[in-house]
Amino acid sequence: VDDWIRTLGRTCRRTLQKATEADGAGVFTVTALPIHETALRASAEIAPHSTLSHFRCILEHNLRLLDRHSPDWTQEDFVGMLMETMERFALTTQMSGIIYEYRNRNGDLVAFSHEVRKGSTVRGQWFYSTTEGSASYIWFHAVLGLVTRAIGSHKALTVDLGPNGNDGRLEAHGKLKSRYGFEMVEDWPSVADYRGPFW
Repeated sequence: VDDWIRTLGRTCRRTLQKATEADGAGVFTVTALPIHETALRASAEIAPHSTLSHFRCILEHNLRLLDRHSPDWTQEDFVGMLMETMERFALTTQMSGIIYEYRNRNGDLVAFSHEVRKGSTVRGQWFYSTTEGSASYIWFHAVLGLVTRAIGSHKALTVDLGPNGNDGRLEAHGKLKSRYGFEMVEDWPSVADYRGPFW
């Protein structure tokens, strides 16, 4: 992990340090919640993030991005954002993996990430945060945790931060990820091998 961090620019290293300090200071707490296979087979058990709090987290995240990237958004844009929120909530609760919940000092959910491990790849499939969570270095903490777990697993050869989207935010997301060493690859199956079981 230290070798990866040393390859980053000074600002990125400092940001990761701030994320670690925020964790140590109790600004947020992290809990890992595995999505059991039975929750994906329409059984009585449901995915651990099938709650209103998690839906609100996605909604606030998407609304913030809409304001940032389309400040003059229209009614149609808002409806589109709501539909996207519902779709993403449905998708994340129907996927395998592990949920990492971030809660503030009051115990309120402020962010969550969805990690998938399959074949020789660890993927940060989804990440959503409230406005409070977005100001607490949580995304950077989630990326650091993802890389740390991948390196420690001795199974992963690739860490994938997932797609950047195709809605005009692609360039902004891609630039942020590239600063932390994640290259944008069109032919991603040639780099991230997902063949094999979940683990």
